[in-house]
Amino acid sequence: MFSVEQINRLLEVFQKQNLILISSKLGPDYLTQTEIQRLQHYGINTFHLYDKSKDIALQMFHFGLISDAIGEIDSKKITFENLQKYFESGDYIPLNKTQLNTLDSIKKQFLGDIKANEGKIFQDVNNVIGTSEKKNRLAYEKVIRDEVEKGKLMRLTSRQIAQELARKTGDWSRNFNRIVEYISHQALDEGRAAMMEDKYGKDALVYKSVFPGACKHCIRLYLTAGIDSQPIIFKLNTLKANGTNIGRKVDEWKAIIGTTHPYCRCTLEYYDIIYNWNSKTRSFDIAKPNAKELVKRIDRRPIRITIAGKEYLA
Repeated sequence: MFSVEQINRLLEVFQKQNLILISSKLGPDYLTQTEIQRLQHYGINTFHLYDKSKDIALQMFHFGLISDAIGEIDSKKITFENLQKYFESGDYIPLNKTQLNTLDSIKKQFLGDIKANEGKIFQDVNNVIGTSEKKNRLAYEKVIRDEVEKGKLMRLTSRQIAQELARKTGDWSRNFNRIVEYISHQALDEGRAAMMEDKYGKDALVYKSVFPGACKHCIRLYLTAGIDSQPIIFKLNTLKANGTNIGRKVDEWKAIIGTTHPYCRCTLEYYDIIYNWNSKTRSFDIAKPNAKELVKRIDRRPIRITIAGKEYLA
């Protein structure tokens, strides 16, 4: 069997890796002083770990933020490689106070998910070892208590623990991948919402692009008549006021800016009132007869984006 010391060392490894993850992906500001000191004990400088070009939430928020603006830049002047370098550089356009608060909220949500996953790992380790110990005790009651048999059972129990933990690591990995996917899409939609609010105002009309494989809940919340039907149009402020669905029961889920549930990939889109829904293309691309009369844009400060050494306005 594993000793108490070995079990604690195993759990310590998991905790150390989680702290490294938080520091490198979110930044040292999301560690407590005790956690910073713990990493320093291992000889790790938390401030050297962080690279904002590798910050998942920051990168996806900015992608959402400029995704609408990119469409206004002549695509011939900007290559995919240049755009990729822009995101890899981490040298993004500055965020205003509201946007920074939104990003901070996303990161704290990410932090909470990571901590919850860490708790699940600790619980799994304790459960696996506890269950094996119980099986071991029951087995001792049924066999001859000689040293050879004890030795066999000891080796068997340790092997069972190792196999079970190996299986569990797959679960932990999938959980982490789900967390990353969830927070990435959340940051993307929040970035898009920030741009739409800046460009069109808090009452901007929006909808969710619902994909064919979407769940029944997203179909119910975002479409007028089932899959492939016209999306429901919302005011951006309405979705913002609905917050997130974290902590809500399924039948209490609301239409929101970000991800409706952990596996949701429906994307926030701006609705331009000059277009009607086209059921053939499943998009708003049929210009209304009175389109010219409906055209209205809220003035905003143009976004300056420097890509490959050249500044673009959008």
